[in-house]
Amino acid sequence: MFTPQFFIDSIQSTKRGVFKQIIRDPELQRVADRYIDAQTDFANMLVTNMIAMSRYSFEKVTECAFSKKEQASQAPYKVEKEAE
Repeated sequence: MFTPQFFIDSIQSTKRGVFKQIIRDPELQRVADRYIDAQTDFANMLVTNMIAMSRYSFEKVTECAFSKKEQASQAPYKVEKEAE
């Protein structure tokens, strides 16, 4: 319901309405519409990427936290006898 895209679309449609009231020249309105469309696409792309990166990070953290595998690394040297 109240997703980031909802807020982006609300703000951009408000901008579009204000520009249509201020700018009366049809050529400038067309340019302003293209500019607002580019801003909307960019903002939506940022939100999509942020959600994807957050999901990926969360999955990696939970995978590491709940992994049952031992994560011991091999010693870089050979142990000849046990310590006393």
